[in-house]
Amino acid sequence: MGAYRLDIYSFHNRSLLAHHSSILQVDEADIELWISQLAQRFSWAFGLLFTRLAVMLGLALSMLLRRDHGRRL
Repeated sequence: MGAYRLDIYSFHNRSLLAHHSSILQVDEADIELWISQLAQRFSWAFGLLFTRLAVMLGLALSMLLRRDHGRRL
């Protein structure tokens, strides 16, 4: 998020033909904005929510990607 300066150079046979500078404004929208605001306003809730989400995703992937594919001894 913020303003970024872009420098564009055009070369031909290692010679600089043209140069252009411009500013690119980057803003957050939709889900990115919601997550950013949640993290800033309720950091404890953000930490709990996304830690729980990461653990649940890890457990689900470990069950899906097991090497034994459900074989029992």
